[in-house]
Amino acid sequence: MTPAAANPGGAWRALLIIWIIFVAMIPVYYYVVTHVLSAASNLNDDRFEGDPQTFRIATLGAAILVAALSVVLKQRLGFQRGQPKSLLALRQAYIVAFSCSLSPAVMGIAIFATTAWAFYWVFFVISGLAFVLNFPRREYFDPPRTL
Repeated sequence: MTPAAANPGGAWRALLIIWIIFVAMIPVYYYVVTHVLSAASNLNDDRFEGDPQTFRIATLGAAILVAALSVVLKQRLGFQRGQPKSLLALRQAYIVAFSCSLSPAVMGIAIFATTAWAFYWVFFVISGLAFVLNFPRREYFDPPRTL
């Protein structure tokens, strides 16, 4: 028996710490965009070859899709027919969901670095909302109670 299987409360606390670390990366990425990239780059649309508006809209759609996919993957990988799987599968589902939730923020960095779009912050908001939707719920980790 693994330690995680023996202690569901510990598995929940570990995922909560990982969630906090992932969420803390969003302001760090925002700082990188607003202070490091904006000071080091020429802020105009000439950096992108082609139509920047098409790239912006396509990337925004991809960010929304990945954020929604994070919630769906968490449900598919961590649960089966209304009952939770093992703690290991549940932990893996949350890690995949956290990784997918962070990718819109990375897309925001890419949008700012390539097109200098003024609404790059929308990607960070999408990422934050995905993290709120993927908050690790304690009742998923508690063993079912029988009467």
